[in-house]
Amino acid sequence: MNKLILILCILLFNLSTSFAEDNVTFTSSFTTGTIGSGSVSKLNFTIRNNSFNEIDNISFTDILPAGLLIATPSASISTSGVLSAPDGGGTFTFSDGVLASGETLSISLYVTSMLAGVYDNITSNLTSSDGVVGPASASLTVSSDYLGISKHISPSSILSSRTSTLTYDFDYTSGASTLFNINSSISLPIGIKFAKPINLVSTCPSSSFTPSNNTTSSLSITSLNSGVSCSISLDVESVVEGEYLLLDNFSYTKFPPNLYISNIPAIAKLKVIQPVENAVLFRKDFN
Repeated sequence: MNKLILILCILLFNLSTSFAEDNVTFTSSFTTGTIGSGSVSKLNFTIRNNSFNEIDNISFTDILPAGLLIATPSASISTSGVLSAPDGGGTFTFSDGVLASGETLSISLYVTSMLAGVYDNITSNLTSSDGVVGPASASLTVSSDYLGISKHISPSSILSSRTSTLTYDFDYTSGASTLFNINSSISLPIGIKFAKPINLVSTCPSSSFTPSNNTTSSLSITSLNSGVSCSISLDVESVVEGEYLLLDNFSYTKFPPNLYISNIPAIAKLKVIQPVENAVLFRKDFN
C-alpha cells in the first residue's frame, strides 16, 4: 500500500512539472555568439506565460561558468520582477516576476571574459506559482582571433558642466589575421555631448573620429595587424543630472578568411551630479 502511494505521488509530481513546462517557456540566448577577449555580449532571457491564468513568484538563479563575469556596467534590465546583477560578479538572481496570461517577460544583461574558451551558461530551474520549469541555456565563444573591444570612462562620476574622458580600447595582440574597416557610429545619449575642446587622442594607425554634431560621430580604423593593441580617447560633458549608459556597436572584417563580424557592443556608464547649492566651483578652460 505504501509503495502504491509513493508511485502515485511520483506520477502526480511528474504530471504537475509537465503542466508547468507547457504553461511556461523559458529560453536564453547571446546576442553576439562570438566575441574577442575583453569584449562584452548581451545575455538575454525570455519567459512566456502560455496558460490562461496569471503566474507570479517567478524566479531563477544563474551562476555563470568559471571565467565568465557580469560586465561593468551590467546594464541589466527586466520588464517585471527584481533582477540583482552586481557589476563584475559571477552570479545573478531574478525574483518576484509576474506574468498575465499570454504575456512575455524579457531579461537582459551584459557579460564579459578575458579568457578564450567556450562558455556554456545553464541557469537553475525556473520556479513560479505554476510549478517548476527546467533550466535555460546558451553558449558564448570567446576567441583570441577576434578583436577585443572595450570601453571605459574616467572619472565615472562628475559634477554637471565638468568633463570626463571616454576611452575605446582595441586589443588584437593574440590575433592571427589582419582586420579591416573597424567602424562604429557613435551616438551619445540625450544629456551628454562631446566636450569643447574634445581632446582627441589616438594610438591606432589610420584612425579617424569625425563628429557630425555635438552628439554623433563616426569612428573608424582602416586596418589593424595581428599583435597590435591601441586606443582612442576623447572628452565628453553634461549639464543634466542623471545616470547615462553609453552604448556603441562595432563591425569589422577579418582576413583571412574574409569574415564580416558585426554587432560587437561596447558599454560604459557615466553619472552626472548637480553641485551642492552655494558651493564654490573652480573651472579653467583653455581656448
